[in-house]
Amino acid sequence: MTTDRLRRVLVFIASPGDVADARSSVRHAVDRINRLVAKDNGFLLEPIGWEDIPPGKSRRAQEVINPYVDAASIFVGILHRRFGEPTGEAESGTEEEYNRIEWRWENENRKPEVLMYFKRIPDEQLIDPGEKLQKVLAFKQRIHTTCFYKEFEEEDVLLELVQDALHDWVLKNRNEFESPGAANEIVTQEPNDKEVLACIVGEGPFSAPAISSHLGQSTGATDASVRRLQELGLILVEPHGMLKPVNSTSGFLAIARHLNTDPHYKTLLASTYLQNMLSSSLRAHILSRFHCELSTETVGCLQSIARLSPSAMTYLLFGDTSIYDNLCESVRDVRKSTKGFANELMQNRVILCTLLEYGVDYTKGKLLTELGSKRLAGQLLSVNLKVAYEEAKAFEIEVGMPMVCARAGCDIKLGQMCYGRPEFAIRNGIIYMHLDLDGLAQEQLDQALSQELSDGDRAIALNSKGLIHLKHNRVADAIPLFAQAHQIAPNRNEPKKNLELAKARLSEQQEGRRGVAPSI
Repeated sequence: MTTDRLRRVLVFIASPGDVADARSSVRHAVDRINRLVAKDNGFLLEPIGWEDIPPGKSRRAQEVINPYVDAASIFVGILHRRFGEPTGEAESGTEEEYNRIEWRWENENRKPEVLMYFKRIPDEQLIDPGEKLQKVLAFKQRIHTTCFYKEFEEEDVLLELVQDALHDWVLKNRNEFESPGAANEIVTQEPNDKEVLACIVGEGPFSAPAISSHLGQSTGATDASVRRLQELGLILVEPHGMLKPVNSTSGFLAIARHLNTDPHYKTLLASTYLQNMLSSSLRAHILSRFHCELSTETVGCLQSIARLSPSAMTYLLFGDTSIYDNLCESVRDVRKSTKGFANELMQNRVILCTLLEYGVDYTKGKLLTELGSKRLAGQLLSVNLKVAYEEAKAFEIEVGMPMVCARAGCDIKLGQMCYGRPEFAIRNGIIYMHLDLDGLAQEQLDQALSQELSDGDRAIALNSKGLIHLKHNRVADAIPLFAQAHQIAPNRNEPKKNLELAKARLSEQQEGRRGVAPSI
């Protein structure tokens, strides 16, 4: 059955910001049910939550979200420790959404399916719950006698609970289904809209006719997508018909959620739009979600990682914050020094989890090899392990795994392993050297020099080893390496310049004067 013939069913996900993993589990459950049973029975379930809805023009932010609650045939609510912020009509957005769906269930003939889930909280944390958790517990007590109420401990359990409930809903409604009247007024994305949005984000500003030509589709299809994207608050139409993505933080998050999946994540990561939005909003976003203040330098590194790795970007923008919320809550009344320690713990965890996601994308081959408009020479995953007895250090080891984006300089011979090529060892050594991992760099260069090399490659390796010695002020060790490199490759300028520099520095050392910077 084609998508056009399927009956579209809106699944609204109501939750505050501390249950991102749980929301992802609900989305996975919806995807599974669509594949396994919904489409075969004529349904297409569409999950949507507050993070998918850019802000519109309204007196209250919640008024932009409420129409989606009124249009939903299925409502899935999730709460853990946070209740959210007051909306003016309820203690939180989640409560206002629940109140609306509860009213519909009590008053409409075709009742919406209401599923409410609470993540269990350990008993010891309930002794002093704090203001935010107290609100969750009061709400939980209010609805605990209804059929809407269930508990879960882990996200995979939630996935199974939601999947079973959706499966039952599909079978119960397959012969007789009528969407809520409000659903006709709701604008949701069509498949072609992502293609148009990716074109605007990656190539824009574009006009609608240019997009039609670029995508090879009719002007009518493009115009319909542009209208929906405008109504959803994802794009703006400038004078002369040029289209561009919105630059609000909430609009950016919605765009990132839509495009940071196959096949559009490369377009998103490589876009100037993403670079600009991360630069302007990532630091404040991390502070708001993860409750930790990061240095400008660290945020800059995380921005670069997010532009190379779709999983790292997903974690930084949408990752679960429950552990950070719990830690922040637990230190709310303690000394300032303890709060500083908690901030350090949280920022270290943010960095670690981002790097772990980066590593996942490396194993899947999903890392970009360009940052901005420049191709990366290589990347490195490095681990430094230090272990101590109670009274002294036991051992320390540093391991690096280079991820080299290099092309072979000549044909690879039959039976020759690509990673064993001496040219790659030289490249690795240079990457290590630029990352100040000089011990690892020297190992790679020595490995290359122990094999058969062209005169040019041998000169590069010798010159690089000389630079390491020169960097550590071992001038006497550097001079013969530069001299040998110059002898076997007299047409290369770097060894000759560095030899002259090293000799001058040796003389200056003897006279107590400083030298100048070497040539790489």
